[in-house]
Amino acid sequence: AAAATYNLKVRVKDKTGKVVAKEFTIKATAASTALTNTSKLSASTITLGTSATVKCSATGGKTGYKYAVSYKKATSSDYTSLTGGYTTTASATFKPAAATNYLVLVKVKDAAGTVKSVELKLTVKK
Repeated sequence: AAAATYNLKVRVKDKTGKVVAKEFTIKATAASTALTNTSKLSASTITLGTSATVKCSATGGKTGYKYAVSYKKATSSDYTSLTGGYTTTASATFKPAAATNYLVLVKVKDAAGTVKSVELKLTVKK
């Protein structure tokens, strides 16, 4: 729900008929939810020579998301960036060079600077 301010006026009448009124202002703030990285791959298995699309998405946190996508062979320790750092573009295309297993790392950063990561597995067959 969105944040809003409500002005309330309460009137009370006692048994003698006397009426007393009082005004109150209530400010409701939007409930915040934790940032969640909901990014996915277009497929978990592809054939060498084809591409997989990384669909970046998030919920919660402070809107104004940016995404960073990297990949590595499952046996490697170093990631290679697909996006060149954080970008507002919510997708990236990955065309692997070898038939093997890959890990695709998607990081989402919200407008408050909170970062959540998810590692997606991609199998590339000959």
